[in-house]
Amino acid sequence: MHASAERVFMSELRAGDLVLDSKNSVTRVVVNQHVHSDSISHILYIQHEGGHLSITPDHMLFVDGDLRPARTITNGASLSGCKVHPVTSGRSGIINPITASGLILAAST
Repeated sequence: MHASAERVFMSELRAGDLVLDSKNSVTRVVVNQHVHSDSISHILYIQHEGGHLSITPDHMLFVDGDLRPARTITNGASLSGCKVHPVTSGRSGIINPITASGLILAAST
């Protein structure tokens, strides 16, 4: 990890911020969509051995090594080597930081 890296909420990211897009590389945030919106969307809550994610069903993730929509994730699948446990759904606000590389490394709080 980079010496100056620190965990922040996705909602705190702004255009121009540098973020990790893998364990060993950085990219720049181009825009953070929906950060000022009060809209509510369908959300998947994905529990896995490394923590948890709250994402929209169309969000793309590396599932079992392949880039796929989150809606295709099933219990027992692998996210970056972490086994997925229960996947549930609900409704919540959304945040969508867009980066120059198209990737962002997410971590649980």
